[in-house]
Amino acid sequence: MIPLEDEEGHEQAGGGANSLPVPGAVAWQAMPAGRRFVIVFVVDGLRPDAITPDVTPTLHRLRSEGVDFTNSHAVFPTVTRVNAAALATGMHPGSNGILGNQIYAAEVDPARALDTGNYRRLLELDRVTAGRLVLTDTLGERSTRAVSSSQPSARARPAARS
Repeated sequence: MIPLEDEEGHEQAGGGANSLPVPGAVAWQAMPAGRRFVIVFVVDGLRPDAITPDVTPTLHRLRSEGVDFTNSHAVFPTVTRVNAAALATGMHPGSNGILGNQIYAAEVDPARALDTGNYRRLLELDRVTAGRLVLTDTLGERSTRAVSSSQPSARARPAARS
């Protein structure tokens, strides 16, 4: 069984319905009272009219009960990585460093740009950048720091690379 951990990483008492028999599995836990949980969910290539109660009931419910950006626009049409990085960082491509679906990283391949659709190349890129692919902090990292200033136990990632 996998014991659950609290927010500081301390093991909770084991056993019971929240213990998992599968290594690496994630357990469901109730959200503590008074806490908010925010999920930013972005679907690439899914037209809004394709989300219907009969075809995609869960997505339809998420959109109905959550926030639906009916007037959203891409920062760069049809370039997935550029738009995803803009959403994740709140910064335009020139500031976050993701300018296309291909990325040049001499540390991985000095001869050519990397296709960001190649999982193995992304793992190499993650290794050589120490997990700091974008040039600025993500919105999640900034939020974590804001929480850290009021809660000393919160953990933040290293600062963005320059």
